[in-house]
Amino acid sequence: MRTRDQGEAPSFRKWMKSVGAKTCYIVHLKTHALFVEVGAVKSKWRIYDQSGVQTKQDSNFLERIGGYGRQSVVAVIEITYTDAPVPQA
Repeated sequence: MRTRDQGEAPSFRKWMKSVGAKTCYIVHLKTHALFVEVGAVKSKWRIYDQSGVQTKQDSNFLERIGGYGRQSVVAVIEITYTDAPVPQA
């Protein structure tokens, strides 16, 4: 976990390189929030936001000027799922 004392936060593009397979995150950027879902293979990710679903094939939205890839990551929340038993009626 990064603290304020550790200097500048990574860009979203750099942070994406550190994610693990089969994980989900809510990522808060400087001006935006995204839901990131990573598949069984690290390179198979999907990003959900107000404009729809983005995949690696649509990565130009990360690279363009003003795109999310260049923004600093403010906070990351990892979503974990449990195999909770289904309640019996």
